[in-house]
Amino acid sequence: MSELSLRRAGRRHRIDAAPAASPVPAGMVGGRYKPLTDSEILQIHELVLRLLEDLGLSQLTPSLEARAVAAGCKVDGDGRLRFPRALVEDMIARTRRKFSAFLVREKEGDKAGKVGFEFEPRGAGASKRAAPVPAKELGTHPGDGKPITLKSGRYGPYVQHGKLNATLPRDMNPDTVSLEQAVELLAIKAAAGK
Repeated sequence: MSELSLRRAGRRHRIDAAPAASPVPAGMVGGRYKPLTDSEILQIHELVLRLLEDLGLSQLTPSLEARAVAAGCKVDGDGRLRFPRALVEDMIARTRRKFSAFLVREKEGDKAGKVGFEFEPRGAGASKRAAPVPAKELGTHPGDGKPITLKSGRYGPYVQHGKLNATLPRDMNPDTVSLEQAVELLAIKAAAGK
C-alpha cells in the first residue's frame, strides 16, 4: 500500500472516529440563535421606552421633528423630542415591520448642515400600495402606436411601453393614471437612458 493511500485512510479513519457533535450548539434553541432570554428582552424593551419618554432625542432634523410632532411627540424647552410610551407601543403594534435608518444631511445655506438619522419602515411604499394593480392597457403611444400598459411589479406599479418600464411615483395613484401621465413618465425614463 502506498504512503498516499495510508494518509487518506488515516484521514477517513479520524473522520469516522470523531465524536458526534450536537446539531444545535449551546446558546441556540431549535436552530435559532437566542443570546438573550425573553425576560432580558422585555427588560431592554422597557428601558428603551423609558429612555424615549424621559430622555428623548436631540439634534433633530426639521423633517423628523415635524413628522414626530404630527404623530404625537412633544418637543420640550431644551429642544429635546420626547416620545410618549403609548405612542411608541402603538406604532410598534401597528407596524410589525423591520426598520431602516437613513443618514440625512441637511444643508444650511453654504454650511454643510446637520447630520442625523431618520427612521422609516422597510417597504413603507409597499404598505401604501398593498393591493397589486391588475394589468391594464392605458392606450397607445402617440409616437409609434404601440400599447402602454399599467402593471404591478416588485417595486410597485409601473407603466410599460415595449421594453421600457417607468415606475409610478409614490404620490401618483395607479387607479387614476392617465395615458398622458404614462407617456410623460416613459419620456422621462427614456431621456435618463436607463
